[in-house]
Formats: sequence, C-alpha cells, structure tokens
Amino acid sequence: MRNRKLFTYFGLTAVFSLIVVTMLKSWYYLYLGDINWQVMMIAMIIALAIAVLLVIAHYGKSRNDKRQLRKISKMNENEFEDLIIDHFSKSGYQIVSQSKYNDYWADLIVSKYDRITVLKFDHLSKTLASKIIQETVAAKHYYKAHRAIVITTSNCNSHVRKIARNSGVEIWSDIQIIDRILSRL
Repeated sequence: MRNRKLFTYFGLTAVFSLIVVTMLKSWYYLYLGDINWQVMMIAMIIALAIAVLLVIAHYGKSRNDKRQLRKISKMNENEFEDLIIDHFSKSGYQIVSQSKYNDYWADLIVSKYDRITVLKFDHLSKTLASKIIQETVAAKHYYKAHRAIVITTSNCNSHVRKIARNSGVEIWSDIQIIDRILSRL
C-alpha cells in the first residue's frame, strides 16, 4: 500500500514537472521568440527541484507520523483516553459520560449540537476484535446516539471493517488518530 502511494506521488510530481516545463516553454516562445536549450534546462531544473522538495516534504511527514505513533503506543490506557477526551473537548464537544461512571459498553459519550456520539477505545491490543464493534453498536442503540466511533491503535482486518461499515460504526486507526487528533493538539 505504501509503495503504491509513493508510486502515485512520484507520478504526480512527474506530471507537475511536465506542466511547469510546458508552461515555461510556451511563455518563453510567446514573448521572446525561439526557444534555446539553456532555457529548457533551467525549466527542467526548476521543475525537478520542486519535485524533489515535494518528495522530501512527504518523507518528513511520514517520519513524523511514525514518531507520533510510537508516542501513542507508549501511552497507557488512561493517557490515551485523556488524549481523546482533550481532543473532543477542544473540538467543542461536551463530555456527557466517561467509562469510569457507566458500564454500558461505551468508554466515552460526547455531545455537540444535541447529537450524541459514543466512543469505544481499543489501545495496545494486536488486532481489533469484532466484539468491540458489537459493543459499540449496542452502546449506540442504548444511548440513542447519532454516531459511533471506535478509536484503535490495533490492526483492523477487512472482516472487522466490513462489520463496522455495515453497522454504521466509524473506525479511527493509526493515520486517522494522527490526522484528526494529534494534528489539532
């Protein structure tokens, strides 16, 4: 999957480079007449430099993502839960209930604009079990929630993702945690 993204990324930078070269070539020909090889070389170098900068930026982000994931994996359950609570509080959600105070399948219940969201956490287990999805669906119905989210650091197989999708449960895993939670803190 990562190689396919990288291949797509390089493909896009190549297309971008060709567009830049074509634009510079057209501009030069339109305003100055003939195109010489020095101008084409300068245009190619500019396009290549932009492509290299984009690739460097991409790799820097992926290294930072890995660092963030290691940071999350070192957290205990309470720190992980506090991170998520902090995210939803800063996003304007009102904390309705936490797992410490109830025992009906939801680890956290939040509300925004009178729309209830139930959250279930799965931190540090190897794979996400379908039982977690079932408990989240039960919590969604029990609390009459509009939305249900499982936030996990575990691997998710296609079977569990299919069950979640068919049940109306969102799964936030590794990259979604970084994009949605850590980027806002």
